Amino acid sequence: MADRASLSGLLLPTDPADAAEAVRAGYLLDLATGRILPARLPLVGSGIRTGSVAASLVSDASAAGGNFINLTCTGNPTFGLSNPTDHQVIAVHFLASGANRTVTLDPASIVPAGGRAMSYVVPQNEVLIAEFRYIGTRGTARWALTRAEVTSAASSVPVQNEAATATSTSASYAAPTTGAAPSAVFVAPPSGIVRLDYSGALVHGTAGQTAAMTPEIRLGNVVGSGTVFWAATDSYRLSVKGTNDIEAGRSSLISSLVPGTTYNARMLLMATAATAYFARMRLAVSPA
Repeated sequence: MADRASLSGLLLPTDPADAAEAVRAGYLLDLATGRILPARLPLVGSGIRTGSVAASLVSDASAAGGNFINLTCTGNPTFGLSNPTDHQVIAVHFLASGANRTVTLDPASIVPAGGRAMSYVVPQNEVLIAEFRYIGTRGTARWALTRAEVTSAASSVPVQNEAATATSTSASYAAPTTGAAPSAVFVAPPSGIVRLDYSGALVHGTAGQTAAMTPEIRLGNVVGSGTVFWAATDSYRLSVKGTNDIEAGRSSLISSLVPGTTYNARMLLMATAATAYFARMRLAVSPA
């Protein structure tokens, strides 16, 4: 895209997507004439600014080269912005180089918009895509974080998995003795909160004994592996006592997830004695 001087007064593209991109890039539009206004607009250069950061960086928003920045993160950086123009939009791609990296946004110059987090774990070789708009009319003028997404080879929420039948002979929560239980690999959304919906049919083969199922969440993309983030507990279980089967479901909100981080969830089963039976199990993860 050319700079603001050469774009001033040009007719907008007829394609709505191109027009939307002009607005997103920070240009003011005259809706009556369909032209880009020759106002004091942020520079949007044809080039992309590049660099690397290990610990801390305050990027000069007025620097020549435009509002698009590619940064290679060789450590866990704190990022801020300076020298803004009101309504200016800056887009930054943070590449995690060499290892997983945590990118933290500096609250001295940036505030979240829409409940977004201010810190993101970016898996190695993946990218945090962040966009900032300067709000000069705010009580305390700041850059607003308007977009934050982390690329990942894993499925982002929402995801859903189902399993047909399983049995358990374990007196504590564990993977099925036979058959399979539903599981899901997901990437935490910017809010750091997901909703788990799970259901199934369950029954015990012995009178007076209990069959139960409950969710577990771990770090990483290998189901059943990684550090336990949300332990299996009776507090969130589905259960039945005795030989009269039930089919039930419930929902649980899981908070304090690290946005952009990959997790794996699975249903664990138990039987207080002998054998418990499970069918039509379902696990769904969605952003909250």
